Amino acid sequence: GMTFLRKYFLLTDSSAHSLADALQLGEGLTVEFKRSISFEVQNSVDRVLETVAAFVNTADGTIFIGVEDNGSIHGLHLDGATAESALRDRVHQAVRNRIRPAPLIQVDFVEAGGETVCRVFVPRGEQPLHVLDGVIYVRDGASNIKAPPERVLKLIEEYAV
Repeated sequence: GMTFLRKYFLLTDSSAHSLADALQLGEGLTVEFKRSISFEVQNSVDRVLETVAAFVNTADGTIFIGVEDNGSIHGLHLDGATAESALRDRVHQAVRNRIRPAPLIQVDFVEAGGETVCRVFVPRGEQPLHVLDGVIYVRDGASNIKAPPERVLKLIEEYAV
């Protein structure tokens, strides 16, 4: 699957924001900061998945986990490569399990000020609509909102060309 992903990201010329760029831009249409993610806390995972769904339905976006809303770097306290790999797998699995059709995402880790931040890059989807637990989310400024009917129609029309 990785070769396909690499080709896909090369062909579409879409790529994740660097952390430096994101901190300069701040949260907005294509950047989201999350202090942390806890798979034991449903709400924590839901917030991240809502953002993935909103980005995939709206525009290429990057989520930085380990950064406060105000841009200060909190970091994730991960114990080495095994913990990073486990986190990456759990993010991919949550996305696959709950967003239909499953979007292609890239998960990697960036270092900043001695802290580790998880970066989740979400390209705009190949399909007109991606649904999280039966709900269509879109990005509205720095927020994820449930898509109003006229926005849903617009998304479908954009793909009908």
